[in-house]
Amino acid sequence: MLKKTLLILFISTLLYSCMCAAEKIEEANAVIQEEYPFLNMQADTIIDADCLSGFFVKLAALEKGEKRVLNIVHIGDSHVQADFGAQEVRSLFQQQFGNAGRGLVMPLRLGKTNEASTLRSSSENEWQYTSIISRNSIAEPGIAAAVLQTSDSAAAFNLLVRNTDVLDNSFTKAVFILPSDNPDFQVSDTSSNEPYFVSNSGSLTFPVPFSRPTNSLRLTVLQPDSLRSQFSLGGIILENEQAGIRYHSIGINGARYRNYNAAPQFFEQLPLLNPDLIIIALGTNEASARDITADEVYYQASTMINRIRGKVGEVPVVVVVPVHDYYRRKYFNPYLKFVRKGLLEAASTTRSAVLDLHEVGGGYGSCQKWKATQLLHKDGVHFTVKGYKLQGNMLFNALMDSYQKYGAR
Repeated sequence: MLKKTLLILFISTLLYSCMCAAEKIEEANAVIQEEYPFLNMQADTIIDADCLSGFFVKLAALEKGEKRVLNIVHIGDSHVQADFGAQEVRSLFQQQFGNAGRGLVMPLRLGKTNEASTLRSSSENEWQYTSIISRNSIAEPGIAAAVLQTSDSAAAFNLLVRNTDVLDNSFTKAVFILPSDNPDFQVSDTSSNEPYFVSNSGSLTFPVPFSRPTNSLRLTVLQPDSLRSQFSLGGIILENEQAGIRYHSIGINGARYRNYNAAPQFFEQLPLLNPDLIIIALGTNEASARDITADEVYYQASTMINRIRGKVGEVPVVVVVPVHDYYRRKYFNPYLKFVRKGLLEAASTTRSAVLDLHEVGGGYGSCQKWKATQLLHKDGVHFTVKGYKLQGNMLFNALMDSYQKYGAR
């Protein structure tokens, strides 16, 4: 009798928890709808959410303490390189399910391009940068879709990972991804100057543990010998010892599906992140081309998804259709309809889920209202920080809504 009573109490508590979570999502969407009445928050839902059942099972196991870490990989273009939207999703996931680390980062400032707002990298040395869209590549980009390289003797760089108002981004381990035969190097926690020597063994990854949590590190290349004069960096995975979500964001300015498809090492190295869910947010740059067709988008998107699964198995995928924007700063973009059609078809044939932000955002011409409410930048393509955070909330709420519905079955 006691066991039966406890079971009923457990089920009641679980259902109440689901109801509370569902009500919070509904309330959050209602607030967004009230502030921006031109949005279609009824459409803020995952299409073909059953394709994410494998991720939802793991997420439930994480909540129950049966799993320690889940990896989410968010892939995209300049919208993701800026990381404002991805950071919002990361923050919401980690607040609810635990913070297992900042994930994959790249000190892009060394290559004279923008990096995530939570990162700050610096160096007194010259670094060459190439990405999946660069011409005359100095090296082949891998998992970060970019690579940094220097031939300066005893080159060094500093990396700081800032905490946010709600997240502690400190780490206890940094895994360096080095895509070529590099010289030996030394890593230290810049707050304690505790050195950690790394001798090149020909491996792709080099884990560096720290004796205490830190938010900063310094990497120094030791005097290279004549055979290994170039130091190449393909990314850094930052981890801590906590259970929860590790959220990796990979974004390159100007990137399209075809650019990722033309980077074989990106797919080869993807297993390093052990993804449990992949979010692909591309399509804006495809819609900037007058000759774009739905068939081309379908081919490139389905090719990318199939290549991903060819390397990491049947991982759940969410395809994000971009919000409507401007063409050449002043015209409503007529080409996004081809992008949207191709993405929806590619998702359907590859059994991937979809978040149609084009519809959630208000559909064709809604870019005018996004701009009028300071959500869209004056260039008509990129968003303000507020606009990116809004999209991050939409993505998280849609995923959580589907998760709660899955759990209520």
